[in-house]
Amino acid sequence: MPASNALSRRFEREADRYAPDVTRDREAFISTMEKLADLNLADRDPNPAREFMFYSHPSIKKRIAFARQHAL
Repeated sequence: MPASNALSRRFEREADRYAPDVTRDREAFISTMEKLADLNLADRDPNPAREFMFYSHPSIKKRIAFARQHAL
């Protein structure tokens, strides 16, 4: 499970890079991530070991941080 989750997180990071590039709207991506976290009652900043073992997507905190740092 950790190996397949790591691969899935890699694909999700690529998708997270693609979305703001295509839409040219970083804030919309960030807003969407925040709304999804609220809707799914997500742990925005999980323990790194728990994220590594069980999460198929990067944490919301990491996804938002990436979006803020990624140049359009």
